[in-house]
Amino acid sequence: MFIGYYSVANGVTLAGLVFSVLACMLSVLHVDVQYCIYLMFLSFLCDIFDGRLARRKKNRSAAAKLYGIQLDSLCDLVSFGITPCFIAYFSGHKDALDIIIYCLVVVCGAIRLAYFNTLAISNPEKAKEGYRGLPIPASMIVITFLFMLHAIEINPTALNIIFKLVFFGLGIGYVLNFKIKKSGLKGTIILITIEVLMLAILLFNNLNDKTLSVNDGNQSESSDVQQNESSQPLETPNESSDSSNESSDSSDSSDISDNSIDTSAVTSDSSAE
Repeated sequence: MFIGYYSVANGVTLAGLVFSVLACMLSVLHVDVQYCIYLMFLSFLCDIFDGRLARRKKNRSAAAKLYGIQLDSLCDLVSFGITPCFIAYFSGHKDALDIIIYCLVVVCGAIRLAYFNTLAISNPEKAKEGYRGLPIPASMIVITFLFMLHAIEINPTALNIIFKLVFFGLGIGYVLNFKIKKSGLKGTIILITIEVLMLAILLFNNLNDKTLSVNDGNQSESSDVQQNESSQPLETPNESSDSSNESSDSSDSSDISDNSIDTSAVTSDSSAE
């Protein structure tokens, strides 16, 4: 009914793509950057395990294998080429030079993935020997490290320079011709452990900031209450109005008594006449 090759491994690959798209959308909405990085980390895990799941299935056709390679590369370009640039841009690193560097990262990532797709078809044995240049999922480690620096609040000018240099080096690293041995299970566990530690630092710093902000809010509220209590007058407005009403009533009654005295005097004078 539908075109394409469907398997558990390809489903995991597509799940990673969904996580990355969500990370891009949250960054556009200016949601806290750590949530974008958490989603990108889920995409990173999907990229690690989709290949292992695919290799477990021994009876795949040549077309299904090629389809999996193409699908994985397309998803990787979004997850580890475009998504880190979205997160960095919408977190405030958006001057003209930043934009040029982000374009460089995406272009170099596309060149790298297209090269290895071609190599997988033309010379599969060479493609299995190891990586040439920096693998594109390395951007996951890089972006987490940069925002870990962001969280510890180093000098903003220095941070902007570090962002530019690291992203530029990331893009160039994708297309440099140097050999990197493929990591086995042990290397994968080490990478995940390093990433989880950096994410834990981000989480701890965020929780600490929220605690400080709550405490500051409580202190400001208590100081406002104290100021309001100290500024209250000794006599309430109702009491003062009541006293003024009483004084006016007493003055009115005295005026009435004076008028009655005057009337009686006039009456006595008229009778005397």
